[in-house]
Amino acid sequence: WWHYDPRTRVSTWDDRYKEIFGVPECRLPNDEILATRIHPEDLPGLWAKVEAALDPADPRPFEAEYRVNRPDGSMRWVEAHGIADFEGEGKNRAAVSLVGTVADITERKAAQDMLRRSEERFRALAEALPQIVWTADAGGGIEWFNRRWYDFTGAPQGTGEGWTWETASHPDDTANTLQRWEAARGKPELFENEIRLRRRDGTYRWFLVRAWPLQDAEGKVVRWFGTNTDIQAMKEAEEAMAWSARRDALLSDTAARLLGSGDPQRLVEELCRKVMEFIECHVFFNFLADERSGRLHLNACAGIPEKEARGIEWLDYGVAICGCVA
Repeated sequence: WWHYDPRTRVSTWDDRYKEIFGVPECRLPNDEILATRIHPEDLPGLWAKVEAALDPADPRPFEAEYRVNRPDGSMRWVEAHGIADFEGEGKNRAAVSLVGTVADITERKAAQDMLRRSEERFRALAEALPQIVWTADAGGGIEWFNRRWYDFTGAPQGTGEGWTWETASHPDDTANTLQRWEAARGKPELFENEIRLRRRDGTYRWFLVRAWPLQDAEGKVVRWFGTNTDIQAMKEAEEAMAWSARRDALLSDTAARLLGSGDPQRLVEELCRKVMEFIECHVFFNFLADERSGRLHLNACAGIPEKEARGIEWLDYGVAICGCVA
């Protein structure tokens, strides 16, 4: 504990205060303490808080963190709390004492500084990565995005805090993503999902989203670290490969059936339906060029009624039917 008398400007304290500040006695003029022990950079702010606590018109609780220069050359961080006592009324009201406690918080400050430097190193590394990188608090609330998020979304720098999956994800992906995210947070475990995110131009691109839980010694999640990796090119390649595989299977099956069929025309009509489904169109026509008449003859079709098909059984070159036939 410590006690300051604003009338005599003398301070007294206990042995713990004496140990922290490295003073030889338990009673000294306050000005001597201020001049010899308080770090010069902290002194103006510290004294302003003392004066605010001693203000008879509007006294405030004294709370301050400041540095102490010890006689051995070391520096300690301390946290002080105090409250003033007043006597008198009206204009005669004045502070007669300021009493409080002081604690050595040097280790806590060192840990905070270490954490700050670690955060700075992490963010420097995150800015150098090609992915979107983000962090979230234990509850899953977004705390920070690297610059690539803002480049992708077009959002103003620093506005990503509080972002949710509904904000920029494709509506068709939101429910599944929320379900997976809640499951990962509940266990906790690695979160992984493929999701479409809206780019600044309004288009959607596929991303592989991963998030890892950071846990303390007791297994409690204190933070999530996440990355969003653009997999649009991979998705397009997968779709192209799947399309090629379906096409090759259709051609192979058709060739085999034509070679072994005694009724190729029936297979051609069936093929029209399969091709229509394959290329995801609504109507498909197979016209053959008739050399004797110089016209096109409808050989097979799918997707239109038979009556309408008879109406286009013969066509001149260049006649349009939902497109130009040649």
